[in-house]
Amino acid sequence: MSASYLPYPQWLKPLLNAVMEMKPEILILKLKVAETAISDRLRDVENRPGWKNERLALYDAVARLTDLKKVLLESTSLED
Repeated sequence: MSASYLPYPQWLKPLLNAVMEMKPEILILKLKVAETAISDRLRDVENRPGWKNERLALYDAVARLTDLKKVLLESTSLED
């Protein structure tokens, strides 16, 4: 997916890169990149009026990252 079609490419592209990653060792790195992009943007828009839609999308992205981390933890614990 091209970043030009994403509504919030500065943080949505790293999130999508993490979600689509299949290799756990690379996923860990991509999760960190996505977390940083999301938290940076959330700080930028958290108290600005008129940014409600993006804030809601960011909160949803945080939930997706949490879910992805849980899956990663479960999959790596199964390998032990």
